[in-house]
Amino acid sequence: MPYRNIFGLFSILGLTSLMGIKLATTTITSYISIPIGATNCNVEGYVMTSDECNAPLYLPNGSTITNVTLYYSDTSVDYAGIKLERTVFDGVNHNVFTITTEDGQSSTTLATNILIDNSQNGYWLRFLHPGYGGLSLYGAVVEYTIPVPLWPAAYLSMIKN
Repeated sequence: MPYRNIFGLFSILGLTSLMGIKLATTTITSYISIPIGATNCNVEGYVMTSDECNAPLYLPNGSTITNVTLYYSDTSVDYAGIKLERTVFDGVNHNVFTITTEDGQSSTTLATNILIDNSQNGYWLRFLHPGYGGLSLYGAVVEYTIPVPLWPAAYLSMIKN
């Protein structure tokens, strides 16, 4: 499709108008999965059983995290968890949120509304495990939305040739 490259270029450049006409936008929902084996954790068979580890979270600038789900097995009285940390490029880390496991459950979802600003921040998921038996962390899924311009037929006819 000949319009795909132009659409991508406008999205990357963050353009909000075309020839003086303001572009309407909508959002697309997407997901990124972070299996525990993709982190710097000590794992046994792709299951985290102790320690603390990190995984970078790369999302498009301007996207919004809407839900984060932690997958685990919890048959103990203790808890494990995951934190989203934002690192400002002056070296300061900020905890954005923490999700902890619940006894007898297999996943926990936290609804959020976190705007990603890659121009000044880096983002990390920090997996936390106390090292006790009965707890295993498997990974996390981050749901996010991305704003994209709408392309009415009038726009396409202007750039078709």
